[in-house]
Amino acid sequence: MKNKLKLTPTMLCALMGISSFSIANATDAWSASKVSSYVAGSQVTDSGKTYQCKEWPASGWCQNAAYKPSGIYGADAWDVVGDGPTPTPEPTPTPEPTPTPEPTPTPVDPSSTEWDSNKTYVKGDTVTYNGDTFTAKWWTQGETPNKESKWGVWEYNGEASQSKGTVSIVLPAKPDFIANGKLADVQILKAGKIVAEVNNANWGSTKNIEVEVGESSDLTINVPAIDGATGSANPAAFTLAKNSSKTVNVEYTASNPAEQGSITINPQADVSGSPITSFSLTDSNGNVVASGDLEINKVTTLEKFPLLKMA
Repeated sequence: MKNKLKLTPTMLCALMGISSFSIANATDAWSASKVSSYVAGSQVTDSGKTYQCKEWPASGWCQNAAYKPSGIYGADAWDVVGDGPTPTPEPTPTPEPTPTPEPTPTPVDPSSTEWDSNKTYVKGDTVTYNGDTFTAKWWTQGETPNKESKWGVWEYNGEASQSKGTVSIVLPAKPDFIANGKLADVQILKAGKIVAEVNNANWGSTKNIEVEVGESSDLTINVPAIDGATGSANPAAFTLAKNSSKTVNVEYTASNPAEQGSITINPQADVSGSPITSFSLTDSNGNVVASGDLEINKVTTLEKFPLLKMA
């Protein structure tokens, strides 16, 4: 005897539910690629509204892309049943905090480091004095820095860096009265001492020379003679401030060959050995007509010297 299976209403509903499982999710957006799945009762969203596929026979049009719910023929296949889901607004981004700008550092006045007898200094303070730098070991006021003192309040650090200026030496083209192969020498002096010089400078060239001047210094230019030709500079003396520049033009004047003589120089000093000293001879106009080195306590004669009125 065969067993018969009787379908109850509950089982029938379950089977119907399984058979309709392919019905589109009510929240799905309408898609032309899914039209074959739309049947009577299918719900979709389109253009912000919710649509439901009509009952047969109109439901057949739901499977035709030409009957898009929001399209011109959509009303023949779809009924509007409500508004579409409200999209979740994107969270407002939290603005990043504005960074606090760093304070602009106050520039240091270089002159503030110069030692002041009326100022109070504490350990670690650095000053300059007579071209040298010192650091305070402890509290002090009025005690003059001294690099020779090892037990005083000031510790000697070395020479201070000097502010510089630039002297531009402009050489002329080689004069005809100066022999080939001879080149120019130019010296820069401060307080009578050579602080910078150019040796064997090419004719027609410009030489830029940096000179330590502190805040400012008085400088003079010495142009040694060549083959008896007198060298001169314009300007020959000037004041040069720090971070400034000065252009100096060099010229040479030929001597008169018929007016020549000799000068005897006899430098004497109570010294031992054979020390060397330098000399410089100028005419009445301040132009250098001869310069060089001499041995102390030894007679030196300068031959073929131009006969000029000496200073």
